[in-house]
Amino acid sequence: MAAVFVGIPLYWWAFPPRLPIGTANGIYANACCGSLRLRNGELTFGKDQRVSYVVEHDKVGRYILPAEYVGVTGGKLIFSDRSKNQMYLRLDDSAIPETIELDGGTVTYEFRREGNGS
Repeated sequence: MAAVFVGIPLYWWAFPPRLPIGTANGIYANACCGSLRLRNGELTFGKDQRVSYVVEHDKVGRYILPAEYVGVTGGKLIFSDRSKNQMYLRLDDSAIPETIELDGGTVTYEFRREGNGS
Protein backbone atom coordinates (compact mmCIF):
# COMPACT_ATOMS: atom_id res chain seq x y z
CA MET A 1 0.00 0.00 0.00
CA ALA A 2 2.86 2.36 0.78
CA ALA A 3 4.22 1.73 -2.71
CA VAL A 4 1.00 3.13 -4.19
CA PHE A 5 1.21 6.32 -2.10
CA VAL A 6 4.84 6.80 -3.11
CA GLY A 7 4.66 5.39 -6.65
CA ILE A 8 1.78 7.47 -8.01
CA PRO A 9 3.21 10.87 -6.96
CA LEU A 10 6.60 9.85 -8.35
CA TYR A 11 4.98 8.88 -11.64
CA TRP A 12 3.12 12.23 -11.85
CA TRP A 13 6.35 14.06 -11.05
CA ALA A 14 8.34 12.17 -13.70
CA PHE A 15 5.58 12.24 -16.35
CA PRO A 16 3.35 15.29 -15.75
CA PRO A 17 0.03 15.25 -17.59
CA ARG A 18 -0.19 17.35 -20.74
CA LEU A 19 -2.75 20.10 -20.91
CA PRO A 20 -5.48 20.06 -23.57
CA ILE A 21 -3.89 20.96 -26.90
CA GLY A 22 -6.59 23.56 -27.66
CA THR A 23 -5.76 25.57 -24.52
CA ALA A 24 -3.67 28.08 -26.50
CA ASN A 25 -5.59 28.15 -29.79
CA GLY A 26 -5.59 31.64 -31.28
CA ILE A 27 -3.79 34.22 -33.36
CA TYR A 28 -1.08 36.18 -31.56
CA ALA A 29 0.72 39.19 -33.10
CA ASN A 30 3.64 41.52 -32.48
CA ALA A 31 4.30 44.70 -34.50
CA CYS A 32 7.93 43.71 -35.06
CA CYS A 33 7.55 40.34 -36.63
CA GLY A 34 4.06 39.37 -37.69
CA SER A 35 1.75 36.78 -36.23
CA LEU A 36 1.59 33.23 -34.92
CA ARG A 37 -1.45 31.02 -35.36
CA LEU A 38 -1.89 28.16 -32.91
CA ARG A 39 -4.53 25.61 -33.79
CA ASN A 40 -4.87 22.16 -32.21
CA GLY A 41 -1.16 21.36 -32.04
CA GLU A 42 0.01 23.19 -35.16
CA LEU A 43 1.88 26.51 -34.98
CA THR A 44 1.81 28.46 -38.29
CA PHE A 45 3.83 31.60 -39.08
CA GLY A 46 5.72 33.41 -41.85
CA LYS A 47 5.20 32.09 -45.36
CA ASP A 48 3.27 28.97 -44.41
CA GLN A 49 5.89 27.60 -41.99
CA ARG A 50 4.39 24.94 -39.71
CA VAL A 51 5.67 23.38 -36.49
CA SER A 52 3.80 20.94 -34.24
CA TYR A 53 3.58 21.65 -30.50
CA VAL A 54 2.21 20.45 -27.17
CA VAL A 55 0.93 22.50 -24.22
CA GLU A 56 2.57 21.72 -20.88
CA HIS A 57 3.17 23.33 -17.51
CA ASP A 58 5.85 23.56 -14.85
CA LYS A 59 6.34 25.50 -11.61
CA VAL A 60 6.48 28.80 -13.52
CA GLY A 61 3.27 28.22 -15.49
CA ARG A 62 1.94 27.02 -18.84
CA TYR A 63 3.99 26.96 -22.01
CA ILE A 64 4.00 25.83 -25.62
CA LEU A 65 6.72 23.31 -26.47
CA PRO A 66 7.27 23.29 -30.25
CA ALA A 67 8.80 20.27 -31.97
CA GLU A 68 11.75 22.50 -32.97
CA TYR A 69 13.22 25.88 -31.97
CA VAL A 70 10.96 28.84 -32.79
CA GLY A 71 12.25 32.36 -32.19
CA VAL A 72 12.73 35.86 -33.57
CA THR A 73 15.79 36.86 -35.55
CA GLY A 74 16.96 40.40 -36.24
CA GLY A 75 13.95 41.82 -34.40
CA LYS A 76 11.90 41.27 -37.55
CA LEU A 77 11.32 37.66 -38.48
CA ILE A 78 9.88 34.57 -36.80
CA PHE A 79 11.83 31.47 -37.77
CA SER A 80 12.27 27.83 -36.85
CA ASP A 81 15.51 25.87 -36.67
CA ARG A 82 15.76 22.11 -36.15
CA SER A 83 19.47 22.37 -35.28
CA LYS A 84 18.78 24.45 -32.12
CA ASN A 85 17.29 23.19 -28.87
CA GLN A 86 13.56 23.66 -28.37
CA MET A 87 12.59 26.59 -26.14
CA TYR A 88 9.46 27.11 -24.08
CA LEU A 89 7.09 29.70 -25.49
CA ARG A 90 5.59 31.02 -22.25
CA LEU A 91 1.87 31.68 -21.97
CA ASP A 92 0.46 34.23 -19.56
CA ASP A 93 -1.38 32.96 -16.51
CA SER A 94 -4.98 33.57 -17.57
CA ALA A 95 -7.49 30.80 -18.29
CA ILE A 96 -7.50 31.80 -21.97
CA PRO A 97 -3.95 32.96 -22.73
CA GLU A 98 -3.64 36.55 -23.96
CA THR A 99 0.13 36.56 -24.59
CA ILE A 100 2.96 34.29 -25.71
CA GLU A 101 6.65 35.12 -25.22
CA LEU A 102 9.21 34.27 -27.93
CA ASP A 103 12.96 34.31 -27.55
CA GLY A 104 14.88 36.82 -29.61
CA GLY A 105 18.36 36.14 -28.26
CA THR A 106 18.93 39.14 -26.00
CA VAL A 107 15.28 40.29 -26.11
CA THR A 108 12.01 38.51 -25.36
CA TYR A 109 9.13 39.40 -27.69
CA GLU A 110 5.56 39.41 -26.43
CA PHE A 111 2.86 38.37 -28.88
CA ARG A 112 -0.69 39.45 -27.95
CA ARG A 113 -3.89 37.57 -28.80
CA GLU A 114 -5.79 39.09 -31.70
CA GLY A 115 -8.26 36.34 -32.51
CA ASN A 116 -9.38 32.84 -31.68
CA GLY A 117 -7.61 31.17 -34.61
CA SER A 118 -10.65 29.51 -36.15
